[in-house]
Amino acid sequence: MTIVNEGMRVYLEDRVARWFDGAELGFQSDPWGGEFTFQHPNLGGC
Repeated sequence: MTIVNEGMRVYLEDRVARWFDGAELGFQSDPWGGEFTFQHPNLGGC
C-alpha cells in the first residue's frame, strides 16, 4: 500500500496496513530540521 499526502510518500506492507487505520503521520519543523510525528487513536502518540 502506498499513501501520498502533501508530497510525502509512505509505503506499508499490505499485511500491516490495517494496523495503521485511523493513524496520522506528520512532520514538525524546528530550528534543527524537524521530526516526524505519529498519532493513533488507539495507541496515543510517539
